[in-house]
Amino acid sequence: DLNRVMEEQAQLEVTLSLVKEEKLQLQEELCTLTSEKTDLVSSLKQITDNCSQVCEENTQLQSSMSRTAEENLQLQANLEKQQEEMASLREENRCVQFSLLSSEQERQNLKEHIEAMEKKNAEE
Repeated sequence: DLNRVMEEQAQLEVTLSLVKEEKLQLQEELCTLTSEKTDLVSSLKQITDNCSQVCEENTQLQSSMSRTAEENLQLQANLEKQQEEMASLREENRCVQFSLLSSEQERQNLKEHIEAMEKKNAEE
């Protein structure tokens, strides 16, 4: 009976040793998994921070694009206004040139008339 008890005790000690060894392995695995989890949480936080930064940059870019579009509309309106002013100036220039041409023709006619009158006076 004592032999059987001692044999069972020896088996229990072997089992206890195996359980302790398995416990150590599980603790090591838990430590490794905890470390991996910490790394993943840290990576996730960094990704979240990066996403927030990208969202903020996108908002700034959209705002900048809106301002640029507004500036482009203003520039386009200014360009159209300047084109209208240039067309008006061209028309005014054309009128001035026509007026100058008419004045030159009138001057020439007057000159010819004066010469004719001088010639007539000289003949008398």
